[in-house]
Amino acid sequence: MRPGLAVDGYLWFADVHRDWPRDCEEQSTDLRAALLRDLTLPEDAGHRYLSAQPDQAGPLPVRSGCWVGPHAVQRLLDGRPGVPPQRLLSWDCETAIQQLAHAMTRTGT
Repeated sequence: MRPGLAVDGYLWFADVHRDWPRDCEEQSTDLRAALLRDLTLPEDAGHRYLSAQPDQAGPLPVRSGCWVGPHAVQRLLDGRPGVPPQRLLSWDCETAIQQLAHAMTRTGT
């Protein structure tokens, strides 16, 4: 999923952000809870997960959606051994929300 660069290398282009993956990892429980709480909000409510502005991200690390997204997809795939990732793209919005909520409430990473 991330060939060639460290995780932060795809989102940040300055050494000042090297702690960003660790910050997200340390807040992973809060990120998961926030994601589950916000799954059914209107689409534009998700800007706080992608914003690089601390005042818009609230208590979450900036751009936390860019960190939690690949983890959420991996959880979806881990729950479906042998199912190609492309299958997830065929889901309608309601199915995707239900499946993501189920995957994010499973124990584990």
